[in-house]
Amino acid sequence: MQVVVNSPPDLFNSKERKEFQNMLDDFENTEYTMRHNATMIWLDAYERKLREDHNFSKIPLPKTSQEWYERCREWLISAGGRRLWEKDMVWGKNESDPKVGLI
Repeated sequence: MQVVVNSPPDLFNSKERKEFQNMLDDFENTEYTMRHNATMIWLDAYERKLREDHNFSKIPLPKTSQEWYERCREWLISAGGRRLWEKDMVWGKNESDPKVGLI
């Protein structure tokens, strides 16, 4: 199953992020699914990279939604999984647009 999120939440906002995670959990925990193990979403890889940068290189975690999305775009350009993830993301028309569509 492929799920498209047309009006994505602000993934930096903890409340909106929690609501998104709850929706994802609902899909992952339906009957006949392989749970989170089979979910392919770029968000886990990006969050892992932010933690690695913080823990090993002392790069501060993003402090604003704008910074979170700007760094997400940078990560996508440099990420080894770029070809996998770039087809799952639709950015706003302006580079400064913080929202990303999730597919």
